[in-house]
Amino acid sequence: MTSAQLNPRQHPISEETEENLCVLAAALTKLEASYGKPFLIDSGYRTQDEQHRIDPAHPNSAHCEGLALDAGDMDGNLWTWLVDHLDLVIGLELYLESKVYTPSWVHITTRPPASSNRIFIP
Repeated sequence: MTSAQLNPRQHPISEETEENLCVLAAALTKLEASYGKPFLIDSGYRTQDEQHRIDPAHPNSAHCEGLALDAGDMDGNLWTWLVDHLDLVIGLELYLESKVYTPSWVHITTRPPASSNRIFIP
């Protein structure tokens, strides 16, 4: 996975956001390799305008800093695999939003939540 795949609309971004996307892409590449198939990217980097349209209740989304990806997961297989391989998720310093809040996708981020829980409630 590349940072360009996480910013498919090629929005202009800061150097810091590009670095964040590169770190996220590197971790996701390792995760995908272990999973054995590519993730279906629903959403990576978002502008503030996109974030406001998608989820105005969370204006400080990790997506706007290049720190998060939403991967499609309609059947729950990716979520189940991630939970079964939580040691890998931890080793890659990734965090997962609880599936209760993401029924058809998996939110994966490099930004630790305030709770510091590996699987967190937004």
